[in-house]
Amino acid sequence: MKRSCIFLCVIPFVAFAQWQVVEKDRLEARIEIFYRAMFSLDLETMYALHAPLIRSTIDFESWKKDIVVDENGADALESTIRQFDIQNYDWCGDYGKEFRCIVVVHLVVGTDGVVEEGDLKALWIYQDDDWYFGMELHH
Repeated sequence: MKRSCIFLCVIPFVAFAQWQVVEKDRLEARIEIFYRAMFSLDLETMYALHAPLIRSTIDFESWKKDIVVDENGADALESTIRQFDIQNYDWCGDYGKEFRCIVVVHLVVGTDGVVEEGDLKALWIYQDDDWYFGMELHH
């Protein structure tokens, strides 16, 4: 009897973890665009995908200086994403007037013959009928 209770009690928690994501296909497409732009040093695309609040508080040139990337400098290395997978959604839900998701992405990236892989976790915000990058998170 105890085993069946444990099994039946776990089912609601598993079902609850399946987040209802607004415009999920659009979110996943924009996440991939953002990270491809990041690794190819397409800073204009990265900036354009930042949340409207961020772009309203800092102009493009100041943002570039803040992130300390010189896309034309000798140290600027473009990378290629060899594998891109959305691992999971850690949390999604309404937050004030916005809908937000915390998304974990697994990447395999090549730079000058060196291949690295890892996970990146970020907050994404659905606002004005589209998805925007909010901030990188640590996990």
